Order: sequence, then structure tokens, then C-alpha cells
Amino acid sequence: MVRENRVKAYRFSSDDLVGDSISVYTAWPLNGLLQSVQIMANNYTATGSLLLVTSGTGEVIWSIASGTATGNISSSGTTYIRATTKGTDNSNQSGLSYAEIPLMDVYQLKGGVGVNKSGAGFNIYYI
Repeated sequence: MVRENRVKAYRFSSDDLVGDSISVYTAWPLNGLLQSVQIMANNYTATGSLLLVTSGTGEVIWSIASGTATGNISSSGTTYIRATTKGTDNSNQSGLSYAEIPLMDVYQLKGGVGVNKSGAGFNIYYI
């Protein structure tokens, strides 16, 4: 018997993660709750950035820009994702600090990682 809520993964290959103009889409809609994003080993430049956006609407689901407080794109590793429930006025929107991020669409990974730079992979984990 297979567990109903097992973790699923979508992997962008190293061929998708090259250069200063990345624009690749998931091959099918991802349906579930975002658990984590993993950046595999790479030689990205310090000025790179990556965004995971909803195809069609352009809504940003996840992003990382080098040099920001959230991390450095040239660092590999796993980020465990939760959405903030704070409003633009810093008020708590639902009584909780964080919320789940639902995935219900085809997603685009876009950004740039530097000329002649590449990564080993980019993984999205969801349940």
C-alpha cells in the first residue's frame, strides 16, 4: 500500500540551469503543498537570482537573489518554505505566523545565474 501523502519531487536538470537568462517550465501542473526548494551544487555568480512563478499570472511563489538577507544563490542547500501571513502594514492576517503555500498550476523557473555558469539541479518538493 502506498501512503497517500508521500513527498513528491519535481526536478529541473542541469541542462535547464545555464547562463544569464533561465526560463523553463514544469512539464505538468504541480498539485499539493510546497515543502521545500533545493538548489544543487553550482558555480553561479554572486549576482544571480532565481524565481519560481506561476505560469500565466506571474505570481512569485519563491525567489532568491544573491546578497539578500534570504541567502546567496551561489550556495547550495535546501530551503523549507512557508508563506508569511503578515499584511503590508505588518499586521497578522490570520492569527498564525506562517501558512502553507499551495501549488496548483504549471510553474516557471526564471532568472539568471551568470554567463557560462551552471548548476547541477533545482528540486521542488511538495506533498
